[in-house]
Amino acid sequence: MARSLRIARIILRLLCDLTVHTLAAFACANLVLGAISSRYDGNWIWINLSRLPSAAAWCLLAAFATGVFGYRRLGERTRWAARCIVAVVGLCCLLDAWGYYALILAGRLRTALPVPVSLLFAAALLGWSIRPEPVVSRASTAWRVLLRPALGGAVAVLCLLAQVGTFGATDYRRPADVIIVYGAGVRPDGRPSLALYDRVRTGCELYHEGLAKRIVFSGGRNPAAPVSEPQAMRAVALDLGVPDGAILLDEGGIDTRSTIENAAELGRKHGWRRFLMVSHGYHLSRIKLISRRAGLAVYTVPARETRSLRRRHYYILRELAAWLYYYVQPKHPVQPA
Repeated sequence: MARSLRIARIILRLLCDLTVHTLAAFACANLVLGAISSRYDGNWIWINLSRLPSAAAWCLLAAFATGVFGYRRLGERTRWAARCIVAVVGLCCLLDAWGYYALILAGRLRTALPVPVSLLFAAALLGWSIRPEPVVSRASTAWRVLLRPALGGAVAVLCLLAQVGTFGATDYRRPADVIIVYGAGVRPDGRPSLALYDRVRTGCELYHEGLAKRIVFSGGRNPAAPVSEPQAMRAVALDLGVPDGAILLDEGGIDTRSTIENAAELGRKHGWRRFLMVSHGYHLSRIKLISRRAGLAVYTVPARETRSLRRRHYYILRELAAWLYYYVQPKHPVQPA
């Protein structure tokens, strides 16, 4: 029993250490990207420092990353300061989690997974600030060169998976100017796939709740299908009681970026500034990432599923790869509405 507890403690310390180093590396990457364009700074994904002046937030994250990566080379007093900085960052994440639960209690958020990723990161950061000593004090070459980077990469993927999962489970619906519904497959006979139907139904529910007066169906076209995705979506919406005059079709929404670019263009044309965007949960974090870079005020809503997707695990793995691709690609963001 004692040995099992010791092993469990070692594993928890190792996960804590790798998670903190992952966050520090992500903070560094975003500080560099933020120097190129403020819209490229993705630190909002794991911590909300909007209450601080931008210069103070930059200094805090820079000190955080420096303290984590340089910890072993610091003197005792400087190590104490580094632990305090990590603890402050952890408390900021804890404050984010508190705000998340306050919004749920106030009825402004709905979620199927009431554990925000900020709470997990706060636990790792505060745990590291209390006991930051390395788990392997005399690291072998194999540990330093092979095992630790591999484990670090695995933890980074798990952190991204946690962010995508918790964000996608949260419903941020609120009054907006327009509802944007993302397309999915259309069957060869022209009928919408179940995934497409669920997205359209959720968008129509938002319309009938009075959250927006217009609804845009965005998608492409499968050559094997007799109608495009937006056309199939329009037919479903009409059956669900949405008037034709409230519907717009975006036939050029062939991928996530295209839909957001087209939404920005429609926003400029119609004066729309607040967008509700509907898709399946695993897709929403990437939508938010690209939308922020485009300067759009976007609130995401997960599609209410009739049943769980049969290939969900495949879609999630594909989404992780797509998220990373969109995060690192150098294309400039579109102009805001």
